[in-house]
Amino acid sequence: MTSKLAPPRHLFAGTAEHYIRYRSQYPNAALDEISRASLPLDGRVLDIGSGPGTVAIPLAERGLDVTAMDPNPDMLVAGSRDAERRGVRLKWVEGDSEHLPEMTGVATVTIGDAFHWMAPHDAFLQALDRLVEPAGLLAVLTRRAPGAPRPAWHAAISEVQARYLADDPQAAAHGYRAPAASDTISVLRRSPFSRIRELRFPYATTATIDEVVGRQYTRAFTSPALLGERLPAFDRDLRIALKTAEPCGTYLDATEAQLLLAER
Repeated sequence: MTSKLAPPRHLFAGTAEHYIRYRSQYPNAALDEISRASLPLDGRVLDIGSGPGTVAIPLAERGLDVTAMDPNPDMLVAGSRDAERRGVRLKWVEGDSEHLPEMTGVATVTIGDAFHWMAPHDAFLQALDRLVEPAGLLAVLTRRAPGAPRPAWHAAISEVQARYLADDPQAAAHGYRAPAASDTISVLRRSPFSRIRELRFPYATTATIDEVVGRQYTRAFTSPALLGERLPAFDRDLRIALKTAEPCGTYLDATEAQLLLAER
């Protein structure tokens, strides 16, 4: 094990194909709401921290002019392939919250489960204020809203993670057991985008054990690159724990997503 930390653009090394295959999708109702709010603005959507297009591609499928931005080039390549397979066109650019692209006509910025990577938040939101058109908006989407329930079998995942990652400095630096995230609503209220509408969308997913395990490899702190030679043992122990927690082999997760629509 090494204590040398990967640079930000490599945080999700080896996760792109796992994202496309296993990462759970956002509720259609939430994506429809972003589309309804964005279409009248008649401008470009910039999806920051796009990964392989989990938000960007569905919005492009809804007729929006979308640019997907991510610091990891593998994510952009994988997303471009997936978009082509799905018959949808959008633009892909490499960048992060500290290196926003030179763009005009940005009406909506979307961020899906990545706002915590945008620190320092105040500086980032000031930069967005210069980028987004005056009538534009910021849409922050989270698969699991603050306080939303977690299924009992999630405890099995946490237990295995603790065994493998508790003393790993890379895992800690990349989000494992990070301090509680700042309340996003409070952060937005002190920003230029201080008019906030919060929407919640109850939804449920059903996954196989392969899907549950595969999702762990979409996370920075359990990426294949970070686990390295520990990956086979981690995979084996996680499957054992999940089968013990839910012997039927079907993993139901009934929860709710959160969408914050923030305007000036």
